[in-house]
Amino acid sequence: MSALKILLIEDRATDPLLAEMSITHGYSVMTMTASDSHMPILILANKPDLIIFNIHSFGKYYHAIQYLGALPLVILSDAAITRFKEQQRLQ
Repeated sequence: MSALKILLIEDRATDPLLAEMSITHGYSVMTMTASDSHMPILILANKPDLIIFNIHSFGKYYHAIQYLGALPLVILSDAAITRFKEQQRLQ
């Protein structure tokens, strides 16, 4: 069985924590920035099983992902990422 393919899209410089944790748990991870004008083409070409958006303003990128339909999508805010990092430091 092949690894679950996760596409991690960020709107700022890539923070390696999410990607590193996903890889550690056996997932295949690709990263890209949300500003990539080829985002829709790359998503369709790579056919991820799950897309994680780590973005500040979802509305800004809605036009680029509204066609994804039934693809599983997770959207993380800056506050959620900050809390996640704090929890990881406490463990």
